[in-house]
Amino acid sequence: MPPKSTTLVDLRNDLRLHLVTEMQLATETAHSVALAVADYLRSNFGGGDLYIPKEDTLDARDIEMWEAFNGTNYDEVGRKFSLTGRQVRNRISLVRDVMQKKHQPDLFEG
Repeated sequence: MPPKSTTLVDLRNDLRLHLVTEMQLATETAHSVALAVADYLRSNFGGGDLYIPKEDTLDARDIEMWEAFNGTNYDEVGRKFSLTGRQVRNRISLVRDVMQKKHQPDLFEG
């Protein structure tokens, strides 16, 4: 897991490292792209609260949370998985939606 960026310089460096190691971009290109992305984020989101949600797909942790969930124990499950009650509520809601779609056909689909 990459380190959490705490400053714009950290963000730029983390992006550059990712672009070089994971995307195999040339160092110079990665530096330019990372600088442009960091500057874009600063210009458009700087000074505000930016929340970037994780992708809405189920992972093993979501299934574990679902299995530990009894219908009311959001905070207890949150403590177990180092999440807030609100985050657990959101993940449980996602699991419920995915399960319903999996087991219940869409009435309006062809």
